[in-house]
Amino acid sequence: MPQPRRRAALPVLALLALALIASTAPLAAAAPPATTAERPPAAAALPKEGAGRPPADEAKPKQLSEEELAKGPLRGLEYRLVGPAIGGRVARVSGVPGDPSTWYAATAQGGVWRSTNGGRDWDPVSDKQAIASTGSVAVAPSDPNVVWVGSGEANIRGNVAKGNGIYRSTDKGTTWTRVLALDGQIGAL
Repeated sequence: MPQPRRRAALPVLALLALALIASTAPLAAAAPPATTAERPPAAAALPKEGAGRPPADEAKPKQLSEEELAKGPLRGLEYRLVGPAIGGRVARVSGVPGDPSTWYAATAQGGVWRSTNGGRDWDPVSDKQAIASTGSVAVAPSDPNVVWVGSGEANIRGNVAKGNGIYRSTDKGTTWTRVLALDGQIGAL
């Protein structure tokens, strides 16, 4: 047998609505404060115009163009590149344990890049290698000077280049040695 609907909440809601209306009624009835054309005594010492204060006609905000209005609240922001400027797609990144400022990025067609200032600036560290396509990069947890790179971008795309193996640097990317010859894409180390 169906339960009868409970209507106990309806009187409570009606009382809350009446209390809300009653509490806002005195606010609406209050008279607005009187305004005068004279300045208060504390403001008498301040200049009306000039002396660092803009003239009254320049105080109005400039009208925004339709294009600026369409940009909405982000209209003051400008796009900027984040990451290596020439490397293209970033396949993988790796930080250095214990050093939050040093990062390595393996890029699709630009080799390996290193930042030593938390990603603000990037320098290429594998330009002298025979392969530019990299799919992975890792820093040895036991030695921050040792960097491993898997060549060949492993992302599924129609324009990836195959790699030729795994490379290792023992001097933070200054010199590289190919430690495994392998055709294909290496996307994880």
